[in-house]
Formats: sequence, structure tokens, C-alpha cells
Amino acid sequence: MTKTQIQNIASDIVLALEAVGKRHNVEIKRGPASFGEVSANLKLVITEINKAGTVESPKRNDYLRYCGVYGLKLEWLDAEIKIAGDSYTISGLNSNNPKNVVQITRTNDGKTFKCPQSTVTAAMGRNSINTP
Repeated sequence: MTKTQIQNIASDIVLALEAVGKRHNVEIKRGPASFGEVSANLKLVITEINKAGTVESPKRNDYLRYCGVYGLKLEWLDAEIKIAGDSYTISGLNSNNPKNVVQITRTNDGKTFKCPQSTVTAAMGRNSINTP
């Protein structure tokens, strides 16, 4: 099997599981994959969607609990900011990595990144686009 084959198969699997996710009120995302000559392993990440329609996650819950410890404000969660010309949403707290403690999600493709608290604080002060 090739990397391209696995990527195509994984994309098809995620599309096929969208209906399952809606039926069970969960979000199903693709995790990492590994493959060999004749087989592959693909991890699926299944996350509950709460009554407000927000995807629950440990990193989101950590932000709600510990944002003040890192000098972040509770109302910044889900806020949209601009960093280096791209738009991101503040989506969680990565407390296992004190240097890059904030999890942000790029709005155009949903990819998540880690960044320092100081980057988010500066962005919120300088170029906040939208605070929910």
C-alpha cells in the first residue's frame, strides 16, 4: 500500500462515518495512520458534541478549567484571531506543553496548532476579529 492510497481510503472512511456521527451526536475525525506493504492501521477520534453544539474535548475542558493560570481569559475560548495573516480560533489548552500551551485551529482547513500564551495575548490585544 502507498501513502496516497491510505490517504484516499481514510478520506472515504471519514465521509462515510459522517452520518454515523450525526446519528450518535459525536464528531468523528481521522487520527494518525500507519501502513505496510499489505495492511494499514487508522485511528479514529470520536468526540462528544454537547447540547450547545460544541465539540467536547479534553483540551477544551482544560482551557475552561485552567486558562487563568496561564494568563488567558475565559471569554477568549472560541475567539477568532489573526496570526501571521491567517485566521485561527482559540480551541483549547495543552497543559502538557508549558511552552506552547494554547491550542489554536486554523479556520480555513480545521488544522490544529500549538502556540505560546504570549502569541495569543498579543493577538487578542492587537487584531481580534471576533469574540463569541
